[in-house]
Amino acid sequence: MKSLRAIALLVVLIFALSAPLSLAADQWAVIQYKNKKGETICKVQKVSKKTDKTVDGPFKTKQEAEKAKEKRCPKKK
Repeated sequence: MKSLRAIALLVVLIFALSAPLSLAADQWAVIQYKNKKGETICKVQKVSKKTDKTVDGPFKTKQEAEKAKEKRCPKKK
């Protein structure tokens, strides 16, 4: 009986710990930084949280982040 309880507890713990991980889906953000030449670079990157280099986001899809990048960081001609 004790082993049955231990197995049930183990199953409950596995589900309890895996649920938040599955809900935390990939997020995308627009990151802006300067390269070694001093040029400002914008790119879309997977993120887990906002950083000081995040200029827009987080977004649920990469396509949304790409659209925001086009508006936020226009290409220089």
